[in-house]
Amino acid sequence: MDTVALKEAVAAARALDLSAARLAAQRAIRPGALRTISSIGDDMVALEARVGRRGAAQALGVARDMGELGRARRLAEGMGGRTRAALKLLGSAALVLGDIAGLLLQAVWLAAGWMVMAALAARRLGLTLGRIIWGPPPVRRAVL
Repeated sequence: MDTVALKEAVAAARALDLSAARLAAQRAIRPGALRTISSIGDDMVALEARVGRRGAAQALGVARDMGELGRARRLAEGMGGRTRAALKLLGSAALVLGDIAGLLLQAVWLAAGWMVMAALAARRLGLTLGRIIWGPPPVRRAVL
């Protein structure tokens, strides 16, 4: 919060200048910090709904920053009640393992897509080279 703008808002409210008080109050609250706090609150509410108060407190103890708290939320959504055991056994590594598994799965899908596209490109190249070397395929007429 911007304390100078907050003091201006309070002074304007005392003078009953509501428009100046509103503008100063808007300057006093930084939207980025408010979004961060709101996101932390959303993560904690979701964690508490999934794993209870003790599990949310345990995840909060393991998480070092807001990103890890989001990972703990995704872990709780995926594992449910087993989240506390995973956090107890693995600690903050439990939060990283989920991301690593996601990255590996993404890499496998990308490699499979690349192979399919390479096979299609090789087929097209082979057909094009064959037509250049041997000419177009002969036209077959149906015998009636």
